[in-house]
Amino acid sequence: MNTKKANWMFLCIVLITIGVELLIAITGIGEYLSMTAGMVLSEAMILIPCLCFLLFQRDPMNRTLGFHKVKISNLLLIVVYTWCMMPLVTMANAFSMIFVENEIASMSDSFAQLSFPVLFFLTAINAPFCEEFVFRGAIYGSYRKEKISIKAMLLSALLFGLMHMNFNQAAYAFIIGVIMCLAYEATGSLFSTMVIHFVVNAGSTLYMGLVNWISPEMLEQSASLENDLDEVGMTLTQMYGLMTVMFMFVAAVTTVIGMCLLQYIAKRCGRPFFLQQLWESRKEKSPRIVTVPLVLAVIICVAFMIWTQ
Repeated sequence: MNTKKANWMFLCIVLITIGVELLIAITGIGEYLSMTAGMVLSEAMILIPCLCFLLFQRDPMNRTLGFHKVKISNLLLIVVYTWCMMPLVTMANAFSMIFVENEIASMSDSFAQLSFPVLFFLTAINAPFCEEFVFRGAIYGSYRKEKISIKAMLLSALLFGLMHMNFNQAAYAFIIGVIMCLAYEATGSLFSTMVIHFVVNAGSTLYMGLVNWISPEMLEQSASLENDLDEVGMTLTQMYGLMTVMFMFVAAVTTVIGMCLLQYIAKRCGRPFFLQQLWESRKEKSPRIVTVPLVLAVIICVAFMIWTQ
């Protein structure tokens, strides 16, 4: 799939997602839609348009997607790489919460109503597969073609962030998008990005399930955090600012370790010069990625995020 088709596909995904959300809100269907159905629908709205575009392309589907074999040992190292990069993601999340609400935390009560196996499947297995198939597979695969491109990496990560349709998730999803694109280039396989997505989502889901099992009232107590901070003379903004600084120092160390590990993984996968090629790609002329449909999709996403803020 070429760049133009990928951008048209993203625009279609955006329009379908926002259109369905508005339809649900206007008609009141949301009152009868279970949490499980809603989560399945949200992933279907990005996966189905992507499949439609891929089915009508001339190139073999896997040439775009990149489902190539990778050793289990390298995937295990990818898990360690993910853990090393998580402080950077947490820092981005904390920084975004200085300005906007944590969307996942605000939905914790709804998530707690689902049985843990169902929640785990939807968040840690279904979501990583669908979203990696679309964003690192179809979109990034179309942008980069056969050559590493830092522009393609940053743009695909931006679209991945925007597709979450809120500023909080968009901030740290952008960072995660870059982290996963780096892993894709180090291993040459979409399986590595699925593993990262699984580790990130599974970690938060396991934490939520553990808290709900041990002490369900902890989820309710989090809502009174602002009152607790008032008692010690601190605001939420100050707390998130402090968290940002703390994780900044931690991330400065762990990110370097993670990148060194990623370089080691790349050597094991026969791609030792991918970081050098990525850095050099910033000076190279590449096919135009940004087109009118993409600009329109980005504007619609940002406008919707501002409107629903």
